[in-house]
Amino acid sequence: MNTSASPNENIQVIDVIRGVSILQVLVAHFFNSGLHPQIPSAGPPDLGTRIFRHLFESGRYGVTMFFVISGFLITRLIATQPEGLFNPHFRSFYARRAGRIFPLFVLCVALGLTLIALAHPSEPRTLYCLKGAETKLTPGFWLSLGTFTFNWYKIVAPVSGLHWEVLWSLSVEEQFYLFYPMALAWIGSEKRLVRFLLFFVVLGPIYRMLWRDPSPAVNGSFGNFDAIALGALLFVASSRYGLRLSKSQGWRALLCLGGGLLLAAANLVTNAYRDKNLGSTGVALGLFLFLMGALNAPLFARPLFRVLASPGRLSYGGYLLHSSVLYLAWPLLGRVPFAASLLLFVSLVFGVAWLSNHFFEKPANLAIRRLLVPKAPKAQTVPVELLKL
Repeated sequence: MNTSASPNENIQVIDVIRGVSILQVLVAHFFNSGLHPQIPSAGPPDLGTRIFRHLFESGRYGVTMFFVISGFLITRLIATQPEGLFNPHFRSFYARRAGRIFPLFVLCVALGLTLIALAHPSEPRTLYCLKGAETKLTPGFWLSLGTFTFNWYKIVAPVSGLHWEVLWSLSVEEQFYLFYPMALAWIGSEKRLVRFLLFFVVLGPIYRMLWRDPSPAVNGSFGNFDAIALGALLFVASSRYGLRLSKSQGWRALLCLGGGLLLAAANLVTNAYRDKNLGSTGVALGLFLFLMGALNAPLFARPLFRVLASPGRLSYGGYLLHSSVLYLAWPLLGRVPFAASLLLFVSLVFGVAWLSNHFFEKPANLAIRRLLVPKAPKAQTVPVELLKL
């Protein structure tokens, strides 16, 4: 990892992982749409086809990886502000968060309502992408969206329609980050922070074990906070041990290999719903170990990975807008073979996400931050080992 940190500086390997995560989600949702009932194969499915299918069944693991990355990036953002990690500037933090989240969130809701108003309610693409027959857009539904408690609403009320279903993870994140800066100010030291984060890391598996029904286990906030906490711990650990790891190629390779194998095993052997505990824990822990090595590995700073990192920078837009793209492109995507259809879908999603990011999200983000914090403190670039942990 670079020995200096700035909140506006992208870490290439982080963007690579975000790109892998969003691709896993996109392909899973595309595969489950029914546009192409099965991956083309002659005769019984071979090993590659079986692996391909299993990965799509576990697309939710892509969201678990998002949570880990999110915890790392948000903790890094706070730590690189002038006040340091344990004296966060609340107004600046929440203004940044509002500028990042709200513009695209409002656009997503407005787009969903518009498409529902124009759609034929019984078409397969409507039922999958926008609004299933059992979905009721009640006041409680809208209240849960507006208060970022939709993941809990989704547990108790039937909701289908990909456009709305993806918002569960946004609710989990916003609940955690609502109290996180206040908790940091109360915690006041690195040792207490580690204990605080480890509490959530342990709580996650315990919470998931309590439920026989997979829905509250995988959608409940306490079943996902462990991944966000592991991401925050990743920042603390990489800040403390990053310099030492940067000088040890052997340890970096061991961490990357061990974490990569654990990630692969969790994705290929477990199912996000059937193995709701083992799989989520394996993915989050595997990514933690992999990034502990990769953040300090020169390999991931090479130009090749710059290309692979590009989709990751558009992951938020790709995640919230891909259901609309799938709905609008459905007639075309259904007419071409699976591989070409998938490639076209992914290309369209990232094209739309790029347009949204450059011409809507960034200007709206800047306007909101200027409105809420006219004279926000200027972020500092400091050596990682000197961050106020």
